[in-house]
Amino acid sequence: MKQIAIVSLQQNLSSYTNMLTALHCSFRIIRCTDSLSPLSDGLLLPGSRDCTPQLYGQKNNSSRSLCLEEDLLQLSAFDRYCHAGRPILGIGKGMHLINIAAGGSLRQHIGHYPHDAVRICSPLRTESFERFHETSISEGSMLEALYGTSLLVNSSHHQALDRIGSRLDCVQSAFDGCPEAVQHRSLPILGVQWHPERLLPIKDKTDCPSPLADGSLLFRLFLAFI
Repeated sequence: MKQIAIVSLQQNLSSYTNMLTALHCSFRIIRCTDSLSPLSDGLLLPGSRDCTPQLYGQKNNSSRSLCLEEDLLQLSAFDRYCHAGRPILGIGKGMHLINIAAGGSLRQHIGHYPHDAVRICSPLRTESFERFHETSISEGSMLEALYGTSLLVNSSHHQALDRIGSRLDCVQSAFDGCPEAVQHRSLPILGVQWHPERLLPIKDKTDCPSPLADGSLLFRLFLAFI
């Protein structure tokens, strides 16, 4: 059975572990550097808090809930898995860490939701509502092979990529220009701003401007790299 390392100091990772379990994949949760070895088949960097601005050469002006210990742990994991050529998936903050590791930077606060954002019921959190918005996907990218060139995704972030890191390409963006996904030009490394672990398809959802992303497809792609 394939095994994925989830590196995070967050306590509640159930949405990620539930998705992996549903896809018949095992996982281990890494909370300290000593536990990084031996490497698993792939690395998942989950969403959580903001990244420490000093890591990308800025002072803190609006970043929240910082944890340098977690940032350094995740960057160490990224370095090890990247050099080993193992698949890496970054989600939310995880995408930000990938960009920082590649020499990129962040906009610490974007201050708004995309103009086309709508609030509808979350597929996996039916008791609550999330914001969803349209995005465009680059032709020839990993995501385009899964979803086509237009996709409705969830939005729960106040930061965004600014300078894109070395050998990363932005392959998905909101219509206000906010980067929604990056992929590495030669390695199996993918980062998304949205949260596929919370997305399953909703049938006959007439108030959606386009079909919601099926997040399991992205996880299946990640696991297919192994």
